[in-house]
Amino acid sequence: MDPADGKSELRRRAQAIRASLRKCRDIASAQVVTHLLPELRARRPRIVGAYRALDDEIDPVPLVEVLRQEGMEVALPAVERRRAPLVFRRYRPGDRLRRSAFGIEEPVSGAPALRPEVLLVPLLAFDRDGHRLGFGAGYYDRTIAALRAAGDLFAVGLAYAAQEVPALPREPHDMALDLIATEEGLIRPHGPAPSTVPGGTT
Repeated sequence: MDPADGKSELRRRAQAIRASLRKCRDIASAQVVTHLLPELRARRPRIVGAYRALDDEIDPVPLVEVLRQEGMEVALPAVERRRAPLVFRRYRPGDRLRRSAFGIEEPVSGAPALRPEVLLVPLLAFDRDGHRLGFGAGYYDRTIAALRAAGDLFAVGLAYAAQEVPALPREPHDMALDLIATEEGLIRPHGPAPSTVPGGTT
């Protein structure tokens, strides 16, 4: 099967799975914070790229609030050119946002552009090799590639444990994640089952 065709079928199934977990989002998002926060504290990034969650995505807001209190800058993505990497602009509570063509809130163009050192990434599905399935527009793949070309980047997928699949179809442009954070623990590519100890890693 052509990888693109395989992704289309997986995407349909993955969207249904994620939608079925919507009622668990607040609890799962808080558990993700518990597991991921020690990792980010150890790395001490100056700038963290986050995202505004759709109603069934793991919500990074609880994590972002803690990071801001600890002195880290937070940036949100904006689509400023089609088929180009996302631009990350500084976000502080109360800053004005606009709704993009994809229906996602993003910073207005006047906010300062920043380069994240840690990038929090939404997804529809992931596998143990760190590959993710998104909506198919390729923005995060292009963004991760561009940020890595410019310097160090630690890309973290935020997901429900139930979004894991045995393997994803791959194409040359697909960018792997460095870590996946779920409500059950942290998964490093090629690692065993996630730790259930808060802050534990595999």
